[in-house]
Amino acid sequence: MSHLSKCLTGYDKTKLDFACFADRVPAAIERARKIDLAVNPSTDVWRLVQRVLGEC
Repeated sequence: MSHLSKCLTGYDKTKLDFACFADRVPAAIERARKIDLAVNPSTDVWRLVQRVLGEC
């Protein structure tokens, strides 16, 4: 069982409802920004999300 399945009742990655998580995106971006190590390009995903949301 994945960590998400344990934390989110009924979690199914093929039927994810973004509306359930939308209000948490700004906090997730802020946490990612604080730990940005600039060593691994995947840690820059927060930059992409900010661009997509038009917050840059």
